[in-house]
Amino acid sequence: MCPNSTFKAGRDELKQCSNCTKCDAGLGLKVKKSCSSTSDAVCEVLDGFFCSDSNRGGCRAAQRHTVCSPGQYIGQRGTADKDTECLHCTDGTFSDGTSSSCQNHTECESVGLKLMKPGTDSTDSECGGHGPHAGLVAGVVI
Repeated sequence: MCPNSTFKAGRDELKQCSNCTKCDAGLGLKVKKSCSSTSDAVCEVLDGFFCSDSNRGGCRAAQRHTVCSPGQYIGQRGTADKDTECLHCTDGTFSDGTSSSCQNHTECESVGLKLMKPGTDSTDSECGGHGPHAGLVAGVVI
């Protein structure tokens, strides 16, 4: 018989008791199956992590999902088995990194405003004032 927090796999009496695997939340793991006197614990990942080293139907090591940067969008959300896929915004679009798509830059002239600052891959265009076509229209009445 093995003491607490140890186990002996199989029926071989000559086998030594082994320490149970610890599923450390600080490393992104939680218990999937508890350790018993005859089998080791099996770990799985916490939300927000993916398994980077799997074994025996469980996970030995986990990594936190990548957080997309401004100028990128989430191409594929992370799962327990796969990291988040971040893709770059194309010209004329932007993202703060938290969206699943990039947004088109505002075309200031199309809303009657002047372009004050061009957009980047992480920020929208800044519009202000009146656009070039917004002028005084005067009619003459005879």
